[in-house]
Amino acid sequence: MNRLTALFIISFAAAWLPAHSDTTTVSGRFILSGFEPFGGRKVNASYQVAKAIAAANPGRDLTLVEVPVVWGAPEKALAAEKSKPWTLWLAFGEGTPVFSIETVADNRRADYADNQRKKPTQERILPAAPDQLTTPFPATVLAEMLRSQGLPVRVSKEAGNYLCEEMLFNLLNAKSTAAEPTPTVLFIHTPVLGAKVKMPDGSERLMDAALIDQFAKAILPCIEEALAKSNLPTPP
Repeated sequence: MNRLTALFIISFAAAWLPAHSDTTTVSGRFILSGFEPFGGRKVNASYQVAKAIAAANPGRDLTLVEVPVVWGAPEKALAAEKSKPWTLWLAFGEGTPVFSIETVADNRRADYADNQRKKPTQERILPAAPDQLTTPFPATVLAEMLRSQGLPVRVSKEAGNYLCEEMLFNLLNAKSTAAEPTPTVLFIHTPVLGAKVKMPDGSERLMDAALIDQFAKAILPCIEEALAKSNLPTPP
């Protein structure tokens, strides 16, 4: 085989074989948020996941936000980012058996103390907002795609009435009141670090750095593909 023929074969293969990349083609400013540690734990898996996604996507316009576990903190976190437009806010909280894509947020706070040992001063998250908000994001499509890559993922309608629910409600409210084009918002619960996680094939493994890394590399490309398959606009 001469050199010219070899180059032709390589070029032909490159054109037809699926492209592989650790990054996604979705563009725009992304915000990745997780919560500070709480419940006596020294590390919060949600923020570790957010940091892993940032590390897996070098060169992207990504902003990391660590949200305090304090009533009212999610609203303040969104307000702090309003000065610079963002196209996707991907938020995480911890405490579920598998990665749980939350789809419903109630405008309600449970009577739990936060990291400052304070209970909420009002029952509603945002008094003037609706009682409940639902995400238009194709959560089922995303969950199926992530499970096909061997990740333990489910769709959930119970965000917990604590700071995770408050974060999701504020995100959905920001989306519903935004001018066009509206941003994409998504909230995903993660297992606690060190917890046993049931995998799609029925086996068990620990929620550890390797599982976080696998999820971090998959999530952004899957979000883009889920939006495309559902005929919803991807972030510009």
